[in-house]
Amino acid sequence: MRLPCISLVLLACTAHAYRLGGKNTGHFVPNLNSVSYSNVQLCDETVLMKAGNTCDPLMRSANVTSLNPSMDCSKPFREDTFVCLSVGNTTVIEAGAGSNTSNTNATSTSTSNGNGNTCADGYSYVAAAGDSIESLQALFQISAANFDQLNPNVPSSKPLAGTQLCLGSSTQTLASRKQVASTPITPCYQFSKILSAEPKSCIEIAKASNLSLSQLTTLNPGLQCTTLKPMDALCTGGPESHNWAGANSYILHSYNTASRDQTLKDLAAAGIKVIRIFIKRTWAGEKYGSDNLSIDDIENDKTRVYNDTMLAAIDGLMYEASRNGIKLMLCMHDRYNLDATFDLDGYFNEFVAGGTMEGFYSNAVAESAFDARLDHIVTHRNPLMGNRMWKDIPEGLYAFEIQNEAQGEGKTTANVFSNAKWWCDRATNLRKGALKDSMIPIATGGGKDFGTSLRDEFFECDAMDVVTLHSYTGSISEVEAQLSLARDKAQRYKKMVVFEEFGQASNKGGWLKEVGTVANKLHVPFMVWQVLNTATEPAEDFEFYTQNKDAWAALTATAQEALGASVKSSKR
Repeated sequence: MRLPCISLVLLACTAHAYRLGGKNTGHFVPNLNSVSYSNVQLCDETVLMKAGNTCDPLMRSANVTSLNPSMDCSKPFREDTFVCLSVGNTTVIEAGAGSNTSNTNATSTSTSNGNGNTCADGYSYVAAAGDSIESLQALFQISAANFDQLNPNVPSSKPLAGTQLCLGSSTQTLASRKQVASTPITPCYQFSKILSAEPKSCIEIAKASNLSLSQLTTLNPGLQCTTLKPMDALCTGGPESHNWAGANSYILHSYNTASRDQTLKDLAAAGIKVIRIFIKRTWAGEKYGSDNLSIDDIENDKTRVYNDTMLAAIDGLMYEASRNGIKLMLCMHDRYNLDATFDLDGYFNEFVAGGTMEGFYSNAVAESAFDARLDHIVTHRNPLMGNRMWKDIPEGLYAFEIQNEAQGEGKTTANVFSNAKWWCDRATNLRKGALKDSMIPIATGGGKDFGTSLRDEFFECDAMDVVTLHSYTGSISEVEAQLSLARDKAQRYKKMVVFEEFGQASNKGGWLKEVGTVANKLHVPFMVWQVLNTATEPAEDFEFYTQNKDAWAALTATAQEALGASVKSSKR
């Protein structure tokens, strides 16, 4: 970061022996000992018991208890738990057993699907071109008879596209199957995490990605909606998808309304799809006469004492940005506050002042306070967008970033990296907690350079979705080599990568054109540092706006190229 900066869907995929309503916790935590845990992992049929459920007669049967020796039916389940129903030839329950196997403790909501029958919540689907009755039956493991029962008014001779269908009922039973990781096509450039324990997540992901189920199947050959694996990801953007360009504009939310809205219009006209902002204190006129206000950080002096003035300002930016077709990359904290490189906040005051950053990154109390900050941010409600929590506004947010350049070098501190698990622990707690049912990705926040941005821990973390890269190298060959490496690594780990920070203080337009051209060829989204609407453009700093004709022309050209060019030419 060049400063001063005062700044999937969890398908526990068990295919259920009977359908449980409600939402899963978003993580796989069997309440079993190690032997039974292995049984569930190798199990041919499993069922998800929700926290608070109690065993019914099926759960108390000898076969089930023998397969789950640590299951205690004398009291309710303490947490969402997968129970093994069959291993090999030991079968406890057959698919299609009907209401005789229903769990009286399970809850389910249902709606009319428009065809005269009751459809389970989330299983209503409008067929698109390419969908067929046979393919949908196979995808959801529905027999022809059950499909006809669910959709009695859909004649087989009628064109299917545009028809509202039901792919699961509140009384339907689905055969449980061994969880299987998906195998996406190569190359894949967009992944969506599976967040629900039910097959309906295929429908949710397809809708959120503007795909038909047939298209989702094409991107994920062999896809079976009843066998998806928890914390796995589905490909939602293949070789024919477009790239996108973004821009850092870290204090845009603090701008006066007229200047903010004009900046958004200019960025939208250029073809920018994502802007990155920071939740950190801003100062009036902060950058070269910028038309922005002074706003305190949400924990300016003390942790866990929240001032939401800045979040309210971001509400307005999010609303206006979404109206312009732009999403926010939201950086939820700046590491450079931790050693007062450019500013300080409650975390510096409580955990670092007079010491080192070890007091923050290797401190359980600090981690707990920081996790509370992240939860507070993602659950903030935007009154301009239906009073929804931010975590439920995917049209407004591209990703939540843990921290900008965490553990990185500052004015007085070298790279720390004393807690390699720090990023993943934060992401995991978010995904298990506040973001358990959110389709908005979690991003790393980048490092000081390519090396610190491409740490193995980022790719190996199940809860992390987007690995963001920062580098201010002036070598285009290094950029191409590192973006190629990142792209291929992301493919293996089913992650997304974004070249989130780059730029030059001089030759801004020329360098932006070079980097954008390479990034588009490799299909890696890119975000220049940075676009700021200022009264005057600095001669030797990284900011630019429309008055820099060369830089703005390069931004527009590469952004439009990203939106219009497929990546056929870059297949390898």
